[in-house]
Amino acid sequence: MIRTITLIFFLTITFTPAQIVDSVKTKIILLADSTSIKNDSLKITDSSLTIVKPDSVLPVYLLPLTDKSFLISRAGFLKTEYKYTGDYLRLFPFNFIKDLGFPGQPNETFLYGVGNNSVSYLMDGVLLNDPYYNSFNLNLVQSEDIDSIEIITLPRGFLYGVYNNPVSVNFITRDIINIKPYSRIKYYQGPDRETMIDGYFNLHITKKLIASFDITNRIADSTYINTEFSIWQGKVKLKYLLSDNINLIASYSYNDYKVGYSGGVNVDGIVKSGESINNVLYDYRAAPMIYPNGELKILSQLPKLSLLIKPAKWLKTDASFFYMYSQNEKNAFANEYVENKVLGLNIRNNIDYKIFNMQMNFDYENIDQLKHYYFTDSVQLVLHNPVLTNTKYDIVSFAGILSADLSDSKFVPSVFYKYSSINGTPLNIRADLNNNNKSYGFGFDLTYRIINNLNLYAGYSVFKKYFSDNGNLLMEIGANYKSDFLTADLKYFVNQYNYGFYTGGVFFDYISFGNVNGIGLNLKFNYWKFLLESNSSHYFSEDNYFIGVPDYQTQTGLYYKDILFENNLDLKTGFVFYYTGNNNVFTEEHGVLAVPSSYKIDFTLAGEIQGRAIIYFLWQNILDNNYYITPYYPMPFRSIRFGVAWELFN
Repeated sequence: MIRTITLIFFLTITFTPAQIVDSVKTKIILLADSTSIKNDSLKITDSSLTIVKPDSVLPVYLLPLTDKSFLISRAGFLKTEYKYTGDYLRLFPFNFIKDLGFPGQPNETFLYGVGNNSVSYLMDGVLLNDPYYNSFNLNLVQSEDIDSIEIITLPRGFLYGVYNNPVSVNFITRDIINIKPYSRIKYYQGPDRETMIDGYFNLHITKKLIASFDITNRIADSTYINTEFSIWQGKVKLKYLLSDNINLIASYSYNDYKVGYSGGVNVDGIVKSGESINNVLYDYRAAPMIYPNGELKILSQLPKLSLLIKPAKWLKTDASFFYMYSQNEKNAFANEYVENKVLGLNIRNNIDYKIFNMQMNFDYENIDQLKHYYFTDSVQLVLHNPVLTNTKYDIVSFAGILSADLSDSKFVPSVFYKYSSINGTPLNIRADLNNNNKSYGFGFDLTYRIINNLNLYAGYSVFKKYFSDNGNLLMEIGANYKSDFLTADLKYFVNQYNYGFYTGGVFFDYISFGNVNGIGLNLKFNYWKFLLESNSSHYFSEDNYFIGVPDYQTQTGLYYKDILFENNLDLKTGFVFYYTGNNNVFTEEHGVLAVPSSYKIDFTLAGEIQGRAIIYFLWQNILDNNYYITPYYPMPFRSIRFGVAWELFN
């Protein structure tokens, strides 16, 4: 099988193209001392720009997977109060973070109403999801390595990655090519020694060989028992500019993640002691934790080799060959160790011919999976001795999108299809389901530009998951308006994807997620020196009961923006209001519990000094509210965090 895939790989990169900036068709605007757009700077004057002639030697760049995505740009999140990569997704209206309160915890992120086991996370088109859990811990993505984020429109979400999840998110990494060496340092400090430091360095080794290096360390001490956190992350990348048509990229990423897994506050223990829950729950010195010695560890490595190729004006491709290794160890009520070895190939193709555009995607993964499991509590009557299981299987996926530009980009309909199959049985699937190892789906969408700054979108798709006979319907409609004063993105979706699992309790209760509809608004309004930014969403279902996302959520900020001190300080400061509505939240420790609504107000300040350094100041939860998003993990109390990001030597 691997020989066949290798042959397909070499044939494909020989005859197909790349997702790149077409330097033959388009003049590229570059910085005078650089060969690429400098994304870190939030303000670039016209005098610092140079027009590069079409016949100049230019690097090849990755583009978003689809032009229908919701894009979060680096300029859009640089001045937000983010602590880790998961916070970037707060800029998308259909986002909810099942927050565990303490820094570095494995928070679950819900998008379009679904969370773990339903969202594909990709980096430059390569799937990051853990094969056993079909989920991903966003702490493992270096926040300062991200250039932009695309959230694929819901009807197209299942097209990307091998697991056919209804939602897909693609992180596009930075690709700076400065003639001069470039470096950037990011540092922040919060309460209880919560610290992050990141160093990025980029330089030309030779005229055609560019190297970059990024290292990150984040730590936090315990407040409540067993809530400490530490992670070391590193990435090194080499990019070789073979020609205008071929670029070769080799990269290696590393994560060493450790966090105390406390299970939250033990409220049953508080009740038994006769104390008031609210008096103890928010007292970190007195609150007992469910797992005072629990721990979660993740060690991962990802070497990757990518080719970006443009053999002709109408052909583009990028191809990545990668090996992903991960160890996941969770020690709480039971000890669970999962090891994954993934050998994969990912190819993206674009073909432009007159009014037609075709995208063809091929994904292959060969997975070696090992699980080691046993109860750590000697009272248990079963599984005292370790149970060791191992399996190997292959996944192959083909997807295609055909679009037609019928009226100078004013009206663009598209149709798409995907077929996938699994050869073997993953450890998290029952063997008797192996006869349903194929998945397929199809759909269509269209965009219509009414006027230059008003666009409409509508899409519909149906698909079948692996090991299931049920079809899943996805639908989204929306309107986007953009002017100098107002930007508004209004969306409505229907997600009839339904998933769940058995809890493993005495009666093996089944917990069901998904099957959610929602309406959301992303709004930005500029007036004079004031800026209003808001992300709001409302979810509902036919029976008015669902698990995972609140009925209503908003994040709204009112800011003052100005250029001060003779254009030396670009300031953005203001207050941000967060409201989370009523929710039904599942945890392994408590099952499904109703969580009441909550809110907080933050004061934030970010100022860019001379286009080189950004200072951050955050006063969070200034009303010092006591609340939780997830039972029973208290959210942070009133505290201050500050930091700086500084560009050097460029």
